[in-house]
Amino acid sequence: MSSFTQFNAGLSVELLPQTRTSLWQKLFGQPEYKVTKTFQYYVNKKDENLYVAVPQGFVTDLATIPWAIRWLLPPNGKYGQAAVVHDYLTDGCAITKVTAHGVVNVYPTRAEADKIFLQAMVVLRVPKLTRLTMYYAVRLYSMIVRKDRIVAKDPKLFILADPTV
Repeated sequence: MSSFTQFNAGLSVELLPQTRTSLWQKLFGQPEYKVTKTFQYYVNKKDENLYVAVPQGFVTDLATIPWAIRWLLPPNGKYGQAAVVHDYLTDGCAITKVTAHGVVNVYPTRAEADKIFLQAMVVLRVPKLTRLTMYYAVRLYSMIVRKDRIVAKDPKLFILADPTV
């Protein structure tokens, strides 16, 4: 595990019943899961009190993987918990920062959320080729499809140290 970051618990999810109605969604859509146990991911050193708290009940598809390559990279691979953190942040949820003056919610940009995803995969010991492939896939998606729209309400509040890749 990285000395700079860590998870405080493992990932616990349950498969939700399929609610998709179109044939396309039934054949090619990804199943959804509900987080059954809250967990925290410490973005920097644990004693710096900067963490993502993914709550019980959060709904995710784990890693969003195109159906044609799910045999190679399944949605629930070793990187699954990092993908849940990424989903949580890209849904517009905050990182919690505990300061001497209280708790502050910090909203990362999409690029910062992608870096946190990469950093979390390092913590989970995802093989380098896999984590870099997944990281660059989410960056490409961010730049082309989403045009790297900012998730953050105030992106200047959050500074992420470069993760060890």
